[in-house]
Amino acid sequence: TASAFVAERFPELLDMWNAYPYPVERVDALRYMVLYEFGGVILDMDLKCKRALGPLRRFDFVAPEAQPVGFSIGFMMAARRNDFVGAIVRNLTTYNRQWLGLPYPSVMFSTGCHYASVIHLGQANRTNLKILPGPMHSLSGRVTTPLFDHLGSSSWHSYDARLIITLGHGTNLLFFVGVGIALALFWRRRTILRRL
Repeated sequence: TASAFVAERFPELLDMWNAYPYPVERVDALRYMVLYEFGGVILDMDLKCKRALGPLRRFDFVAPEAQPVGFSIGFMMAARRNDFVGAIVRNLTTYNRQWLGLPYPSVMFSTGCHYASVIHLGQANRTNLKILPGPMHSLSGRVTTPLFDHLGSSSWHSYDARLIITLGHGTNLLFFVGVGIALALFWRRRTILRRL
């Protein structure tokens, strides 16, 4: 079982792994551990491979670029005991945080794409860590790339992911920034009037 694997190979991470509040955090952490221990390829269930990945084996690590930043962990390919993947595993405890009690940021920043991308940025030498360039290789939504058909299920995303994505769209963002400025000005005016 997954728990037995973690207990045997990464006993120092077992308590944290068992305590993750969201199952996808255990899945993400497990994928890093398996990739580190055995090397090979990790593919999300909603990815259909269109061509052989053998030519990518010349790199120590491969993943597609994510939008707007970083890389996607839906496809990762690495050599066994890869130093970078080892750094991802070693830093799981450091980044194990709950972000405002919201599932989406908690997962993304503790075990998900943003977490792994932060570890990637911290690597002194990224020469042999290949991030396939976007948008051609990005796995965002239902897309076809040169390597994959992505069915775009995003099954673990919760209500908060839709809210965050909606807030991030240009028109919505301008609206909420405007409302924030108006509230700040109103609060400032109210504070000044109270002093008089």
